[in-house]
Amino acid sequence: MVRKRTSGLDESIFGGILSMLISAANTRVGARSPRPETESVLVALSGGPDSVALLHLINAASVEKGFRVAASHVNYGLRGEESHDDERFCRDLCKQLGVKLHVKKASLLAWKSGTNLQAEARRIRYSFFDEICAKHQLTWIATGHNKTDSIETILMNLCRGAGTFGLSGIEPVFGKVIRPLLDFTREEIIAYLQRNRLPYRIDRSNLESKYTRNKVRQQLLPVVVKIFGDRAIGSIARAGQILAQQEHYLRGQIARLLDRDAVVTPFGKIALDLKRFRRYDDFLKQLLIADCFKRLTGSLQNFDLAAAQRVIKQVRSATVKVDLTSGLIAEISDERLYIYRTAKDKPSYTVRRKGSTCLQAYGMEISIEETPTAKLAGKELRLGKNLRVYVDADKLQGKLTVRSPKIGDHFSPLGMKGSKKLSDFFSDRKIDRPLREEKPLLLCGDNIVWIIGHEIADSVKISARTKTALKLEVTQHRKF
Repeated sequence: MVRKRTSGLDESIFGGILSMLISAANTRVGARSPRPETESVLVALSGGPDSVALLHLINAASVEKGFRVAASHVNYGLRGEESHDDERFCRDLCKQLGVKLHVKKASLLAWKSGTNLQAEARRIRYSFFDEICAKHQLTWIATGHNKTDSIETILMNLCRGAGTFGLSGIEPVFGKVIRPLLDFTREEIIAYLQRNRLPYRIDRSNLESKYTRNKVRQQLLPVVVKIFGDRAIGSIARAGQILAQQEHYLRGQIARLLDRDAVVTPFGKIALDLKRFRRYDDFLKQLLIADCFKRLTGSLQNFDLAAAQRVIKQVRSATVKVDLTSGLIAEISDERLYIYRTAKDKPSYTVRRKGSTCLQAYGMEISIEETPTAKLAGKELRLGKNLRVYVDADKLQGKLTVRSPKIGDHFSPLGMKGSKKLSDFFSDRKIDRPLREEKPLLLCGDNIVWIIGHEIADSVKISARTKTALKLEVTQHRKF
């Protein structure tokens, strides 16, 4: 999206940009063009200059266009009394403007000396925004990111070795987040506040040099401007817009390729057709990996281009497993390239002995029904695979649960005396390693009695002595 260059910040220019962004956001989510009075915006309010200007401007636009506006503030308590002063300032400002303010108090003191402080603060902040929007039926989240922020992001990503998808700066629309101030520099925003005599707060942590963004802001960007002049700001911004256009086009191409060549497993793993992937140009392979990374993490902030290039270099071999950072793994298994985040908390469900139980994480539902063996045909009695099986009811006494495989699991397949490692069973059945943790197991007590979709245990099979059978049936809601 290319936006008109502006010469200053005022209500009329801002109102046009806001309308354009909301229209673009509606188009992206496939919504019909709504009436202005049905729109609603939640403003992320820190008390700093950007967010204060944003709230004033959006509030003025809401009076003219008739949509609802609310604000949210998160008090992390990191700066002691200054943090509480920020909160009081935001409360007073919203009261003065007649805007409803939602406040969350979150303690980040345990993270204060850690490297993930800002990431955790962001997670808390956006989770709070989503919660408010859902509870109060608010459509959009507006943040105060400006042109200077975007330029800093471009420089940071360039120095980190970002590829095509990392050099377009901050997106004006991302999901339900809109950023109407991206056309304006930090200086233009301060000028607007001074012109209208609007007070704001200064966060002293933004002056600390321990954060990378602050170093770029205080040390790198001034040097760039000193060497190339003030025009450097506009030049970098225009380059970001050109790259954004290219990125938009490439994302459309990538989306079509992924629709054709990839599937998503119930646990959210992306599986790419390896034969097709190998035929792509290396540049296209890189873009595909980057897009998968963003889909799984929500951003390209920590995307490691070098790791993606290692995948591309090694993808010609039979096996590869590469750490893509941010908890993501790229792994080849058989004829697929999997890109996934390893599940930390494996799902477990207690299964009702009669009726249905939803196994949400697996995208399926299991039902159990008692039936006399006399009513079953011989063919049905011999079934021991797939999504409907019959077992001896008397041999299935005990608590029934469904869980994912664990290291050390053993299983006695139908027709086998003794047991074998579950991992060996999966290898024999040529089940891709990344899919194994997604295979739901039905247990009776501590014993695996059914690898759902594959095979029952020999210990619960129907025999000539069986009087009552249990029909176990699974209905899949998602297929892979």
